[in-house]
Amino acid sequence: MAAGPVKVMHDPYEERGVAERAWSSIFEAVFELYLEPEGLARDDVLQKIHEARPEIRETRDQEWHDLRLRTYIEVDEYTSWEDMKAAFKMIDDARAGRPERGRPKRDRLRCVQCAVLLDQNGWTYEQIAQRYTWSDYTLVSKYVADGRKILQEG
Repeated sequence: MAAGPVKVMHDPYEERGVAERAWSSIFEAVFELYLEPEGLARDDVLQKIHEARPEIRETRDQEWHDLRLRTYIEVDEYTSWEDMKAAFKMIDDARAGRPERGRPKRDRLRCVQCAVLLDQNGWTYEQIAQRYTWSDYTLVSKYVADGRKILQEG
C-alpha cells in the first residue's frame, strides 16, 4: 500500500463553523462601519444583492448539490477496534459494487478489428496504432493476439 487510507483532518462541521463565523463578522463590520451610517438596512441590502445577482444563490445551490459524498468512520478516544471493524463492514456491505481492479478489459470488437487489419489487410503495427490513436504501437500485438483467439473461437 503506497499511502494508507488514514487521514487526519479537522472536523468539517467545526471547520465550516469557523469560516462562517469569520465571514459573518466581516459582513457585520461592513454593515456597521459603512452601510448603516449611510442609512441602509442590512435586510434591504441583502435583498437587493440577491435580486441583482440571482446567480449567487443559484451557483451556491448547484455547488451544494454537486458536492461528492464520502463515507468516513469517526474515531475518537472511545472507539474500539471492534467498533471500527463493524463500521467498515457496514460501509463495505452497503456499496453497490467495488470497482474492478487493474486495467479495463480490451474491447473484443477492437481486438478482432486489429487482427483482421494486420492478418487480412496487411496493415502494419504502426498503422493500426495510428488508427486508434495509441502512442505505443506495441499495444497492437496484444489486441491482435486476443483478436486471433476470438476469431478461432467463432
